Amino acid sequence: MTDAGEDVDVGRVRELCEVLSALVDGDGASVPVPDEAKAFLDELVNAFPVEGMNDEEKVREVMKLVREAASGGLERVDGGTSATTTAMSATRTVELEPKFVVKTLDATGTKVFVNVCASEFVDVPDENRESWSQGLMHKSVPRALERTARESAPELRFPFSCGDARIDVDSSGQPAVVYDVVFNSFVLRHAEVYKPLRRFVAELSLRRVAEKHAHTAQISFTYKLPARLFIGAAPPPPQRIRVDPKSLVSPVSEGDATNGEKVNVCERIQHELEYVGQPVTAAKLRVFVPPGRQTKDVRVFIVREGLEVSIAGSRIPPARFELPFMLESNSAKGRIKAATRDVREHVEYEVQYLPYKLAVERCE
Repeated sequence: MTDAGEDVDVGRVRELCEVLSALVDGDGASVPVPDEAKAFLDELVNAFPVEGMNDEEKVREVMKLVREAASGGLERVDGGTSATTTAMSATRTVELEPKFVVKTLDATGTKVFVNVCASEFVDVPDENRESWSQGLMHKSVPRALERTARESAPELRFPFSCGDARIDVDSSGQPAVVYDVVFNSFVLRHAEVYKPLRRFVAELSLRRVAEKHAHTAQISFTYKLPARLFIGAAPPPPQRIRVDPKSLVSPVSEGDATNGEKVNVCERIQHELEYVGQPVTAAKLRVFVPPGRQTKDVRVFIVREGLEVSIAGSRIPPARFELPFMLESNSAKGRIKAATRDVREHVEYEVQYLPYKLAVERCE
């Protein structure tokens, strides 16, 4: 690749991309491949900035950018950076939130574990993007999962990242091979409570791990889901992933969003959220009455998979508490709890869990 200060012959780069794109798409059987094009592709692959990808994955991702460049995607944007360069540099090191574990063996009898983790920086699925972006699972997803289980032909596509193998220890302190995969947080929030989606995520993760592990030994697709958040001596380390370039833009601060009006950003709705039962049968939310307000000022609304709370007549901003399951609105009960020596006056709401299957049936 060229140095930062070196002029780039955009026209020549586009020509090389057109040659490579034609070859990959099967339209270039009679097109001679210049050595320059081969060297260009090698440089692109070697320079691709995402960790945890093998060469085949890098080539696949690079070719997406090559097609974009071949169709004119190398026009300059603000600051003299090309759209392709911007896409290639849109990576970020993210913290992983472990959710569940997949356990299997490879052909040598070695234990292989997959830590399935969440990050808000992994994109939501393209299909039904609007629903997923709002934290909601579209009603078509359970049907698609049923067809997938019946026909063994996956029709759902979920973006995720898979790190390289690392040697760690299992729960008994024995050596094991561990992989960390990362899905969007909303997707895994639903997978935690909807078993068909959890199985799909587990099997999707295993297929990807099988590709990465193939050079060592084949892994078994017979698996277990142990009751663990992660396997290893410590939680999964941060991972560098590709992200939507828009997600790298810093959000507007709270002070900038109030047209000059000062807001105490330390003020928050004081609350406690509790899951009732094991397995969970309900959610219980306690909202503490702020000074100068009364219990009648506390407003709680059920919004599918969350509870929204506001304090009437207060400048404290409203809050939304996301839950890993849907709620049965007709079951909501509220109680006023008087102040005691140890606990402030508060309002307590309890709402029952709504099974996804029942929710989907109601939407039909």
